[in-house]
Amino acid sequence: MTDNNTGIDRRIRKSKMALKESLISLMQSKDFREISITDIVELADLNRGTFYKHYQYKEELLEEVMEDLIADLIISYREPYKNAETFTINELTASVIKIFEHVANHANIYTLILKSNAWPTLLERICNELKKLPVEDLEVPAEP
Repeated sequence: MTDNNTGIDRRIRKSKMALKESLISLMQSKDFREISITDIVELADLNRGTFYKHYQYKEELLEEVMEDLIADLIISYREPYKNAETFTINELTASVIKIFEHVANHANIYTLILKSNAWPTLLERICNELKKLPVEDLEVPAEP
């Protein structure tokens, strides 16, 4: 899980990352409603005070995990053409298509999405983003 808040203190990033990874790990074996804040902080090896310093509820933590995933998805999708003046899909190689790396890096989350109803809205948000990105980013030149 990436944290795009590079201006944040390293200790805060590390704590938030541990909380996010703990939540995702717990969701592999438990329904979200069954997971307590105590479960999350124990697995993250942090105290409850650290959790409450960053989040009011576990739902806020889940929302941040989803936002991070969507942000990384968008960055990965745009990577092959972010500095290109012209973009030819036929010339792309597998190594420049970073969205595959994104999915591999977040396989645990995508597995959760597909195997359970843990994040019913996340699948819809991902699909909507993937539909929207080409329309926003890729302009087809007019025929002369």
